[in-house]
Amino acid sequence: MKKDRFIISVFLVIIFGVFVLYPVKYLLIKTDKISFNSSDNWKTYEKSGNLIKDKVMALETAIDNRTTNYFPLYEKITSGFYNFNIKLDSLFSSKVYIKSNSDGENLFYDNQNNFYFLLNNLSSEQLNNRLKNQISFYNDINTKYSDINLYIYLPLRYEVTNLSDIHNLNNYVVTFKNSLNKNIKVSSLDSLDLSQYLTYFYKTDHHYNSVGALKAYNDIVTMMDINNIKTIPFKCIYTPYYGSLAKTALNKNVSDNLLDLDYQNDVEFNQSDDKFKTRKIVKKTNPFYDYYISYYNGQYDEIKYKSDVKNNKNILIISDSLSWQIDYIIAENFENTYVINLRYGKWKNQKLYLQEYLSEHNITDILFLQEAEQQMFDLYNHNISDRVVR
Repeated sequence: MKKDRFIISVFLVIIFGVFVLYPVKYLLIKTDKISFNSSDNWKTYEKSGNLIKDKVMALETAIDNRTTNYFPLYEKITSGFYNFNIKLDSLFSSKVYIKSNSDGENLFYDNQNNFYFLLNNLSSEQLNNRLKNQISFYNDINTKYSDINLYIYLPLRYEVTNLSDIHNLNNYVVTFKNSLNKNIKVSSLDSLDLSQYLTYFYKTDHHYNSVGALKAYNDIVTMMDINNIKTIPFKCIYTPYYGSLAKTALNKNVSDNLLDLDYQNDVEFNQSDDKFKTRKIVKKTNPFYDYYISYYNGQYDEIKYKSDVKNNKNILIISDSLSWQIDYIIAENFENTYVINLRYGKWKNQKLYLQEYLSEHNITDILFLQEAEQQMFDLYNHNISDRVVR
């Protein structure tokens, strides 16, 4: 009997807490005592500066990321909690803060348009300093290797478009483009409106989908003055797909179709490790399994493509997972294509000595194809300006 009373008491405390918390939260927001937004780049959800609190938050995120894969019951319970929290917070704001991810970015849910987006937690000063460093990095390469064509492509996620009404970073995109040497060619995946953005990007993942990937390919060859624009059909590989952002949110209310380009070509590839393989879906019971990584299988450090084209042009693509969908198509336009991902394999512990690499492979063109914020701010701290030795 005493045990039953205890359980009932705990239950009533939880219910009472919920019914008190959210009305109080609502009143505080409405009276501008607290805000989901910020006058500076980032205040409300930036790291506290308290070392202990930050470590606890990091531990919580790490536990979430690991237990999601191995304990389905944990996923169901935690998913229910996050879903409940999202629905209640949606009563107060159209942009619902969920939690930080393993990279320290802050995950939000747009409840009016039904998609997730990320906001970094860097201050204006940090962003400006990082931007200057990255601009200097690209300009330095261009100055030292002026005989090589240098291209940069920026796939603009929501937070770096003009569409975002909180923590909008589009002004940094403009500054970045205008501050590069004039003979560096730069292009970006732009969205005219939210509908177009959601056509190009997954709602539950930080990658562009195959529609956006094809647009990126056509933008890139246009930037390079290559006459090889393509119209390629798409195919659905897996559904429902809950991408990296849904995994962080542990929420299945929003889903995507995992797409691929219905296209094959005859470029040959010669990988430097044994991880590159034919694309295929391996079904898992975990709904938040990363099918994007599994299907595209791009976690290689270096790969070489060879085509039948005879134009004395060889390209080096310094990439991340955004290149996986289209690197083999770009390779059609060059005799040899070398794709390097500095996050994997030998590059984890080895620097890229650019002068030696360019000379050894007779490189005529360099393309940087990575997430826009990584290219502009080194957001994920890959330290590319030091790891690529000029």
